[in-house]
Amino acid sequence: MKKTRKKHSATFKAQLAIEAIKEQETLGELAKCFGLWIIRTMLTPKSGL
Repeated sequence: MKKTRKKHSATFKAQLAIEAIKEQETLGELAKCFGLWIIRTMLTPKSGL
């Protein structure tokens, strides 16, 4: 059986980006807080952050 990927809303993504910009927590801590395995968008060069 194939797992489907989660689709996150624009609000969720914006909130995550704001928290990442604040730099009060590491990416690992943010991933744990938001229930993500890894924050791939933050690690790619195309993300703009």
